Amino acid sequence: MATASLVLGLVGLFVSWFTFGIPSILAVIFGHIGITQTKPGSGVSGRGLAITGLVLGYVVVAFAIWVSIAFVYAAGQVTSPVVTPSG
Repeated sequence: MATASLVLGLVGLFVSWFTFGIPSILAVIFGHIGITQTKPGSGVSGRGLAITGLVLGYVVVAFAIWVSIAFVYAAGQVTSPVVTPSG
C-alpha cells in the first residue's frame, strides 16, 4: 500500500489534470492505509513511502481545490456589458 501511495502520488502530480485527480485521492487513501500497516514495531517497512505518497496526494488535492475556488470566484466577477437601446 505504501508503494502504491507513492506511485499514485507521483502520477497524480504529473497527470492529475487529465484524470480528474483520481490518482491523488487514491494516493491519500492508500497512504493512510500504508501508514497504519507500517506502524513502529510491526516489522513492515515502507513508512516513508506511505508518508511521501500521502503528502503528494494532499498537495495535489489542496491545489485542485484552490484552483476550483479561484475559477468560481473569477466567474462570479465577470459582468456582461450593458447594452443601451439606440433611437
